[in-house]
Amino acid sequence: MHAELLEHLEEVHVVSSELPRCQKDCISEGLVRLRNNPVSLTAHVCPKVLLDEMMGAAAGGFGPKLLRLNYTANSLQSEAAAKLGRLLDQCSSLTHLDLRSNQMGVTGSVHIMSALGACRALTLLDLSSNSIRREGATLLAAALPACQGLTHLNLRENGIGGEGMTALGPALVASSKLSSLILSANQVGMDGAGAMASVLLQLSSLSQLKLDENAIGPEGAEQLGAALGECSWLRHLDVARNGIGAEGAWMLARSIGSCSALTGAASCLLACCC
Repeated sequence: MHAELLEHLEEVHVVSSELPRCQKDCISEGLVRLRNNPVSLTAHVCPKVLLDEMMGAAAGGFGPKLLRLNYTANSLQSEAAAKLGRLLDQCSSLTHLDLRSNQMGVTGSVHIMSALGACRALTLLDLSSNSIRREGATLLAAALPACQGLTHLNLRENGIGGEGMTALGPALVASSKLSSLILSANQVGMDGAGAMASVLLQLSSLSQLKLDENAIGPEGAEQLGAALGECSWLRHLDVARNGIGAEGAWMLARSIGSCSALTGAASCLLACCC
């Protein structure tokens, strides 16, 4: 493979845990050559040295032309996260950022969240399965107001808890174009459900909300139900596996009954609520 062949590409996919040194060098040189072309880059299960190559390409002017970055199933703890954060600082045109399953943790999230302010063109942000916890959610809340065009946010399986959800609430309101919000498996509990309910009426662009596997209980279901009845714009709702019991399910069903978009689309998932 020759770097010249990459010069006019619009998409680059690197999906391998092992790359010969010659190929890594080629990718780095090729990315620098791509600095005049908008590009999408996918790096899945890649060696840490590839991140160094990406940083080298960024120094050559690659960053501002990066439109989509899928950097998934790698490791973004501490030093690696700091490197990617420095790359993101240059990605002013980035619209899609997928960082799923990167073992980021709280430490890694510090570097990534602080760089999001430079990514003002973002429309999609996927941070699922990174264990950012309450601290990471709080940092994200501080960064989100800079991403005014954000439409899709996936925070599945991050252990943000009720406090993290409370911190995120006002920031979600600031994201006025948000249409899809995935908060599954975060153990937000009753307090988190209440925090979500308190801002739900202000999220008038939201069409999909996933709150499944969050242990909200019947009290959380009651708080959500009070807000859902007024959300005529919401079309897809998932609150399955939340231990809400028969009483909670009845309260939600009653509220959803007055929400024409949900009932018309038959898109509310209450299965396995109890």
